[in-house]
Amino acid sequence: MIDTLPVELTSHILQFACTDDGSTARALSRVSAYMNEVVKPWMYQSIAVAGHAQIATLERILSRTPAHARRTRAICIADTSRTADAAKLLVPHLTRLLALLSPAVEVLALECAHPRTSSVLVSFLFGLHHPRLRALAVRGYYPFPHLPRAMPRLTHLHLSGNRNPHGLLMAGGLEAAFPSLTHLRVSGLQGARTFARELAEAVEGAEGSGDGGLWASKLPPSVQHIIIQPNAPLVVPAQDPSKPSAHDYMLETLHTLAATHAEGKEDAIHCVLLPSPTEIASTERDDRWRADWRDSLDGGEGCWSVPAC
Repeated sequence: MIDTLPVELTSHILQFACTDDGSTARALSRVSAYMNEVVKPWMYQSIAVAGHAQIATLERILSRTPAHARRTRAICIADTSRTADAAKLLVPHLTRLLALLSPAVEVLALECAHPRTSSVLVSFLFGLHHPRLRALAVRGYYPFPHLPRAMPRLTHLHLSGNRNPHGLLMAGGLEAAFPSLTHLRVSGLQGARTFARELAEAVEGAEGSGDGGLWASKLPPSVQHIIIQPNAPLVVPAQDPSKPSAHDYMLETLHTLAATHAEGKEDAIHCVLLPSPTEIASTERDDRWRADWRDSLDGGEGCWSVPAC
């Protein structure tokens, strides 16, 4: 029946139908020769790719596609490299793919599995200009953003993978790169006593400890919601269990911050401290990460969902 509709109407329907991980567009392309042609502009509008083969294939396809025809609006990219050599081989493909996506992408989730290359890849991402990007989730050992107005429309930022991102809120880097940021989530903290103090100072509007205005801890003025989720503490056999650890001090600071700036209070910034995740397999963590991305595309809250008290 659908092939009896005007092509323009069919294409308009497909634009709204192909907003998942790419499976809908791929399935429709196999229905008929007609559908294969009509769905082509939306094949890569929303897609999830994982591993060297899928990432390299998408990079080659988009590199042959004229710039005006690259319609990728939402993408989840997972580098699943298990060895340093495999991770290094993927870097040129992934950096080229990120560069090709940057002018049009609006929702991006990037997983960088290997510690030898994650900082390089995330630094490359932060060095690109993304004029349309609204939501970004990064999982891996991330450096700090450095390019002014790199992502002028970004409102939602989720960072995961740096146990103690001390310095993230200093020198105005976050405000310079993401001037429209309203939601910030930082996950995976472990023993991050210094970052917890830095965050508390930023939320309270306090200056840094004697380093002057340049190094003051501060957030973009637009930030309204902060979610923090620490990891479970590291087990240190030689540590005296009767003495508080850096992780304990971090949790104390974060609990105080969350209680003082809880949702419902008349504060400019609301803070939520989520409990540490239970020990789960890495495959389950990957599934949750991608499920959050999918949920956000379906109109859900994704990683911004906060359990009711």
